[in-house]
Amino acid sequence: MSEKEEDYEFDTISDEEIEDDDEVLVHSRIHYDLTMLQKIKRIAFWALFIMAFYYFASMNSGYMNFLEVTGTERVESRVKFLLGLLVLVVFGNIAGPIAGGIGALLGDIVYQLATVKTIRPEYLLIAVLLGAGSGIFRFNKDETLKQMKVMKYFYSLVGASLISLGIMFLIALIRYPSINWDLEIGKALQFNYIQFFFSELLTYLFFGPLLIALIDRVLRWASNPEGIAYRFFFTHHYEEQADHAIPLDFGGYQFFVCTRCSGTVSGIIFMVFIDYSMLQFFGYEIIHPTVALILCIVFTLPALADWGTQKMQYRTSNDIIRLITGLFLGAAIHLLVLAMEKYVVAVIIILVVSFAAFFTMFFLGNRKLRKFIMESMKKPVDEPEERK
Repeated sequence: MSEKEEDYEFDTISDEEIEDDDEVLVHSRIHYDLTMLQKIKRIAFWALFIMAFYYFASMNSGYMNFLEVTGTERVESRVKFLLGLLVLVVFGNIAGPIAGGIGALLGDIVYQLATVKTIRPEYLLIAVLLGAGSGIFRFNKDETLKQMKVMKYFYSLVGASLISLGIMFLIALIRYPSINWDLEIGKALQFNYIQFFFSELLTYLFFGPLLIALIDRVLRWASNPEGIAYRFFFTHHYEEQADHAIPLDFGGYQFFVCTRCSGTVSGIIFMVFIDYSMLQFFGYEIIHPTVALILCIVFTLPALADWGTQKMQYRTSNDIIRLITGLFLGAAIHLLVLAMEKYVVAVIIILVVSFAAFFTMFFLGNRKLRKFIMESMKKPVDEPEERK
């Protein structure tokens, strides 16, 4: 052993001490008693996600093929699988009645304006009814399956379907006060309403509770006995770095995800939502490729700078900064796709430079971290007293 190595010895920490510290850090990230502001933020978060996913699903499999009756023309619609409504009742059950109702309202307004350029009140009421009604018996890890709360959820969907059928007939009577149900238009309305009712039953009466039960099983498998799911695949941070992850509350299950990555995914979703919905409204791309190229450069820099300065041990970030820079990064990813329509070479250069900067800071940061760990594990050994 060299003279330098003889002057130091390494501290040892037991595995139990490490696990206890990691567990305390993970628990410190969970907020069980939310303030009013935190509750409002959580409702807003879920409402925006429900709005976006409901809109995307409805554009591919929505309800606007029903009630397409104008004048005396009879247009009949058949039973179909309405994916948008399934998304609504599942997310509404997880998020709760307030977030479900608000998300359904916003999503259905955008969907109707993008498809028929007007607001049909009967469908708007039905969407809000399903979004809010599905959250009355809200998903909960201790009640949904253990206390058969899922059956109450099933019955609430049956009730919502019946009420929605009544709403459609009521709106028809208000809109067409002198309607004759024996004429062609009256028969078309009746036929389409009944088909819509059976489409609702086909879509979510069975698949809604089934998906909720499946979600509960998956979360239960991924969680510890306390309902905390901290998986490296979703956080890519070990538990000693739990301050880089945030918990998402799924009915009492605390599912941890990487803060910046969750912001990035959210940024992609909402940027696609804005771009696609505006395309439906105006009929053309509102973001020019040149503007998209400039913005994707500008939006990438904050995330790269925030992550890089942390990796190099120059500073410590926080949840808000990580989340916001992640949102910008997600928006930049979608803008990069738009810019490729005209600037393929420029996009490739941006990607090469960005990844080169990323891996350079990753390498230097890891080397600096290893050096710091080695130095912190050493401690001087007291010199033995000379014998007299």
